[in-house]
Amino acid sequence: MRYKPARGGTLINGSGRIWEVEDVRQWAAGGATFQCTYVNDSLQHLNTCVTVGNLKTGENYQVGIGAASPLTDPFLGQSFGDKQVLGGITNISDGINAPFYFGYDNGASSGPGELTAAVFPYGGSLHWGYGIGTLAGGRQFRKVATRAYNANDGQGGKTAYLHFYPGANAELPVHDWTVLQDPTLTADKAWWWNANLGSPLMGLNRNQADRKMPSYATVAEREIVWNLTSNGNPFITQVTETMDPGHADAKIRRTQQAIDDFGNLLWRKEYAFGSTTVLAREYEYAYETGSAYTSKFIRNLLKTVKLRRPGDTELTVVSNSYDQYGQFPCGGLYSSPTVLLTAMTGSGVTLHDTANYGTGQWVRGNLTRAGSSTSQRCSSYTTGGTVKQAWDGYGHAVTVTPD
Repeated sequence: MRYKPARGGTLINGSGRIWEVEDVRQWAAGGATFQCTYVNDSLQHLNTCVTVGNLKTGENYQVGIGAASPLTDPFLGQSFGDKQVLGGITNISDGINAPFYFGYDNGASSGPGELTAAVFPYGGSLHWGYGIGTLAGGRQFRKVATRAYNANDGQGGKTAYLHFYPGANAELPVHDWTVLQDPTLTADKAWWWNANLGSPLMGLNRNQADRKMPSYATVAEREIVWNLTSNGNPFITQVTETMDPGHADAKIRRTQQAIDDFGNLLWRKEYAFGSTTVLAREYEYAYETGSAYTSKFIRNLLKTVKLRRPGDTELTVVSNSYDQYGQFPCGGLYSSPTVLLTAMTGSGVTLHDTANYGTGQWVRGNLTRAGSSTSQRCSSYTTGGTVKQAWDGYGHAVTVTPD
């Protein structure tokens, strides 16, 4: 990433305005993949971002900035000078000229700059309406109150309504519930949130329901239980889903899980359909813990997955190995070749740290063998992490030539 010079300066990377983006698709060393230009005005607004060099893709855009208009406080109406907002974005690739337009403050001559409309190239549009929310301590904020769309299909616009609790003069630190009503007013979705001040779970979803309107009859509901890892990160530990709750033919399903401090799934339990106590199956997950990987903070490499069912033999459904270069991880079945790590070659190698991550650096986390008790697959890689060759235990092989 390279940035434009500061205003009045000549040295690159002197401002926050992106000038060039270079990634691995660029063949020329020091070349750009994307290049951006700016309008020569007082604020130097973004003008275009286009693909350059060997890339000829549809990622070429021109940005339109709206005329200046007064910026006003949505609560008290206080003025804060003028603002200029994004008026539109046009895809200018190969004469496509597909514009997206944006509207603010419902077309008012002044306002807080709230996005109220987005018009798509073929005429469809989205619209938003805003209101004021109040939470504990009298804190006020702007929130979306309605969301409408027009598919440009001759059927006119359709509006979905958002409702929140608490409303004015609230005492809770966050919304306790939210309801999204269907434009036809025949159905809605409701969410309930943890509103306990100071709780590490505050603001997280605890229940969700799909309901018929206007009777508010629940047709499906989901109860969510959260827990904390040992380092204090919240995660979902149990989900209980019920279809047609309150009916004699109601159906229930429950799953449970646990994760470690790095977000890796440790185990997952699935209960028999219709029961919250009869266990149907349990999966246990294990990960690579070798010091060669943990010292590089690579902690998410799945090693094995084991399946257990009541009254049945434990089954290993996944068994993975990593970075087995120079070995025969598929056991030489059907003359399976040695797993290799080969250097990237050609003019396209511009951003790779070959000196430190050449073929001698084997600790990469590349999956070289994936298998189970009944099948296995092996892969060779380039130093850029691209699969060079892959084969199974039945004599089938694929060779990949990257561009």
